[in-house]
Amino acid sequence: MPSTIAALTIAVEHAPVGVGVCDQDGNFVVVNGYLARLLSYDQDALLGKSFMTVIHPDEQAGVAARVGNAMRTAAEGNDRASDENEVRCIDGQGRTVWVHLTWTTTAPDEDGWQYTVVHAADYSRRRVAEDELLEVRQLLHVALEKSAFAIAISDMSKRITFANQQFCDLLGYTLSELTRLTFPDITHPDDRNKSVDAFEQMLLGKLDRHQTMKRFVRKDGRQIYCRRVAIAARGRDGIPRSNIIFVESMGLV
Repeated sequence: MPSTIAALTIAVEHAPVGVGVCDQDGNFVVVNGYLARLLSYDQDALLGKSFMTVIHPDEQAGVAARVGNAMRTAAEGNDRASDENEVRCIDGQGRTVWVHLTWTTTAPDEDGWQYTVVHAADYSRRRVAEDELLEVRQLLHVALEKSAFAIAISDMSKRITFANQQFCDLLGYTLSELTRLTFPDITHPDDRNKSVDAFEQMLLGKLDRHQTMKRFVRKDGRQIYCRRVAIAARGRDGIPRSNIIFVESMGLV
């Protein structure tokens, strides 16, 4: 066992991520400086400490089950004895830290000991970014649904991918029905060519916005005269990914 620990210590000390090695009792026997800094502990203070004591109480049962399963898998000689997850840890100052953990359990050595090698990377910034993105998406959803305009989004093949409730009500379709249609499907046949040139200009990146008057055809066959504004939504490369369509009804024809 001492020779195994010595070899593991040399291997992990200069790793570019947090690395800890736990014995089969779940106690740290090797900890590199990166992991100690990530968890705001002195490196020596983590040695001998139970791995579970740095896991958030609400996460401990799940992590213990997954590590236990990896140990059993390794002991049985199966190839896969590793797992990964994003979990909350408690650092040395009592703060919650989101960490991406990957752990791999070794097969028993000549003395019958198993070790779990834990790789840890700071997930806090990514988690904050994901939470902020979710909040933005929720705000956008509210803005779209509460808008005074009927709004729909189409891909660049003109297939409808989203419509707010006002748009659904205007045309008498459910959202599920609309997402099986294209804009030409709901446009009066005589008006379908009105925006062809503008659409081609948007595809080429020469036009970002286009406005026209046109007739839409409701599900019940009635025609509605509308002012339609299309705005190209582009990716970072400048290539249009979607069209955002704002529609204002001028009344039934």
